[in-house]
Amino acid sequence: MKILIAEDDATSGLLLKTILTKAGYEVERAIDGKAALECLEKAQYDALLTDWMMPQMDGIQLIHHARQLGRHRMPIIVVTALVSEQAKVHALTSGADG
Repeated sequence: MKILIAEDDATSGLLLKTILTKAGYEVERAIDGKAALECLEKAQYDALLTDWMMPQMDGIQLIHHARQLGRHRMPIIVVTALVSEQAKVHALTSGADG
């Protein structure tokens, strides 16, 4: 399974990548939403883990673009420090799966 991580924080990105790699996944990391979109345009991924608050393009914008690219079956999980119910609902209604 090939997973794309969109995470601008180097420590968080490395931690996610290390955990998923040790679990047997093939992982690629993009440093922001714009770089992640470029990855999605070039390759197929089985899942996307995206931070919400990133420079260049935030996670919600990335979700919209991913879905416009036809990635409707690819699970998209938002990884964020925002914990309110309103944030969760916004992410889900924007096309995230979790």
